[in-house]
Amino acid sequence: MNKTLLLAVLAAVALALGVAATAQTSLPPSEGQTSFNPTRIQWLAMVLNAKSRPPASTTPGFLLYFHPDSKANTVLIHVLYSSTADRSRMQTAVNNARNAANGEIHGFAWQGWAKVKENYVQAK
Repeated sequence: MNKTLLLAVLAAVALALGVAATAQTSLPPSEGQTSFNPTRIQWLAMVLNAKSRPPASTTPGFLLYFHPDSKANTVLIHVLYSSTADRSRMQTAVNNARNAANGEIHGFAWQGWAKVKENYVQAK
């Protein structure tokens, strides 16, 4: 008799846990848990920004970052510069950014469609 009672209690607990687990999984996810699937060009820009971000103090006079242009399958190297920027250092940084982008493009085997372009904007 004790065995039968014990099995009945265990079955009831298992059923209750199953119902509770089902109720939890049916709740809509919070905003932070919502799936986000970036495009390949968005992913490439994110990887490049994560790997290439120099400390601001090392690039006086200009700021460089990558931005995806999904319509053109292009990663843009945005260069915001001041009139006092050292043009030689700026061009070296842009060349290094272009080489890094091309290296990542080849690493992903996306060289057949992904492009890299520059966009220079002088700060006012």
